[in-house]
Amino acid sequence: MTSQRDSTQSFSDRLSKLLYDELELRVGMKLSEGMSDDQMLEFEAIVSKDTPRLSAWLRQHSPDFDSDPKFQALEERSPGVDALDLVADYAATKWLAINRPDYETSVRAVRTELALTTRSCADRILGTDSAG
Repeated sequence: MTSQRDSTQSFSDRLSKLLYDELELRVGMKLSEGMSDDQMLEFEAIVSKDTPRLSAWLRQHSPDFDSDPKFQALEERSPGVDALDLVADYAATKWLAINRPDYETSVRAVRTELALTTRSCADRILGTDSAG
C-alpha cells in the first residue's frame, strides 16, 4: 500500500516536472521571438547535438573552447556527464550569449510570470478549489 508521503512525493515530482517543462517551453517561445529561421536552425543543431554542425559552429565561434574557464567550470560541475553533452551545453550557452544576450533576463521574466500564474491557480492545482 502506498503511503501518503509516497503519494505526496509522487505528486510533487510530477508537478515539478510539469512546471519545468512549461518553463522550458515558455522560455523557448520567448527566445525565438525575433530570431531568423537560420538562427533557429543553428541553435536546434547545437541542442540536438548534430555533431558536424556543432563542431563547425565551435570552430568558428570558440575554437579553443576547452581552455575557456566557463567550459572548464561546466566540466567540473558535471562529473560523469558525456563529453558530447558537455560540449553541446557549452555551445548552447555560448550561442545564447552571442545571439540572445537578453537570455538571462528573459528566463527570469518567464520564471516570474510562471510562478505568479502557478500561485494564482494553487487551489485548483492542489485540488482544494471549492469553486471548481
